[in-house]
Amino acid sequence: MANRVLVIGLDSAPLAWVQKWAAEGRIPNLKRLMDRGATGILRTVNPPLSPAAWSSFATGLLPGKHGVFDHIYRRPGSYQLAPANSKMRGGKPVWQIISEYGGSVGIINVPETYPPMKVNGFLISGMDTPSDDADFAYPAELKAELQSAVGGYKVFGLRSKENLDRSIAGMHETIPMRVRAGQYLWESHRPDFMTLVFMETDVIQHKCWKYMDAAHPEYAANAADRGRYADTIPGVYSCIDEALGPWLNALDDDTTVIIMSDHGAGPLNKFLHLNNWLVREGFMHFKPSALARLKHAAFQLGFTPANMIDLITALRLGLVDTATNKIKSEMAQKERVTLAQRVFLSWDDVDWSRTVAYTLGGNYTGVYVNLRGREPQGCVTPGAEYEGLRDRLADRLRQWRDPDTGQPIADRVYRREEIHAGPYADRAPDVIFTSVDEAYVGFGGHEFASNVLMATSALFNAHHRMDGMISLTGRGIRPGSLATRQIIDVAPTVLHLLGYPVPPDMDGRVMDNALSLDFLNAHPVQVGEAVGAISAAPESGYSDKDETEVLGRLADLGYL
Repeated sequence: MANRVLVIGLDSAPLAWVQKWAAEGRIPNLKRLMDRGATGILRTVNPPLSPAAWSSFATGLLPGKHGVFDHIYRRPGSYQLAPANSKMRGGKPVWQIISEYGGSVGIINVPETYPPMKVNGFLISGMDTPSDDADFAYPAELKAELQSAVGGYKVFGLRSKENLDRSIAGMHETIPMRVRAGQYLWESHRPDFMTLVFMETDVIQHKCWKYMDAAHPEYAANAADRGRYADTIPGVYSCIDEALGPWLNALDDDTTVIIMSDHGAGPLNKFLHLNNWLVREGFMHFKPSALARLKHAAFQLGFTPANMIDLITALRLGLVDTATNKIKSEMAQKERVTLAQRVFLSWDDVDWSRTVAYTLGGNYTGVYVNLRGREPQGCVTPGAEYEGLRDRLADRLRQWRDPDTGQPIADRVYRREEIHAGPYADRAPDVIFTSVDEAYVGFGGHEFASNVLMATSALFNAHHRMDGMISLTGRGIRPGSLATRQIIDVAPTVLHLLGYPVPPDMDGRVMDNALSLDFLNAHPVQVGEAVGAISAAPESGYSDKDETEVLGRLADLGYL
């Protein structure tokens, strides 16, 4: 068996591009491992969003069983969004299972790990952490230890929604910082199992794909900036590879290294403003009041948050980050009407008595039904009316075309239960669709952010794909091409590599096709006790201040 397992997470890494950069000599240390290992596609969950995917990595469960679907969730009893965190995740993460068996663990920067849980080892929470001032480490004294040993640790680096150079500079500072902390903790605390995730690979692909990929619809239009930014994405991978080199070279033969991503990435053709589509199709209506009519008229003329942000960007005043954080700060306030709601068209102007469907989410192509008994002003009766409405929504979605190409937008349309099952399946939208080439994504972070049905974004030009990557290297691993596996298979595989039994109620299975026959014969898979139902909280428990911080950062990243 492996004495230790080290997981290096490259958020959003697509296998074909990583292999290309490896062949070009840009990531020699990762290439060395991949050449010796079992490498293939790691298929993620629906939705292919980091909170859902990394929660499935952690628990070996599909989203309907662990309950995390997005960066945000519908606040119970309202039509408002709020940021999610680990409190809302059901199931038992693999680091908790290992801890309970007496093994030691170390977790750094995995999404949906705030607040940090008690483990037999250490845990530094990820992107759901409110700020660097928060208590993001277990044990609490770990912050001071890292300050003394490696100069400190921050969850977040320098970032900006509008200033690309500032964001890039921030990534090149945080990457070596994470590696310094990770290598120090690996060598000094000697955990049996450790995971270190780099979110920088996700942030940069959203911002810079159009400069790199000739297949991107905006590639030709950005010729002037390609010389400056074409190598930015592989440059981030090279930075990670260079920082990791000494650590990876020092590992012994009894350590299994897993390089993986939570999902892939590719060009984003357009954002879909789904609430506008619902209005156009007659599923959503506004109040007949004079104020609502006035705001709707201004909205149709272009008075929207998105257009205001674009105007500020064009003026180059450096105020986009300030304006975005102001809007999101106010959205985090639960009890009062915000400035954004008073000025822009918002949920306050919706006639919920006549609105049968709405969208609410970061980047999730799904529609909720305004269901009686579930939504606060639900008007659709469960049963035949509900099912008939879902049929009409699905039919209209299949008919939707991109006016620039004439091609369909929806690839497949599902009822929620066709994809999700489990105690938390009802957290997902009632109707879910995947887009053609995975190149369109729904946008519902602000109720009516734009007055168009679909649009490109200067600040967000790539998005996630279902197919990510995995490469396993170490004693007992069968080198070569690995047939496609699922992200839910990672947790049971880690348990098996460390000699622990696999709970039978995990959805994932051990990656036996990545293991040598000699290893499997010597170490057959053991089935342990079921984890059983581990409840997820209905709300995150963030304070208003913490929600403000998290929503503002999600806006910085383009998810809201």
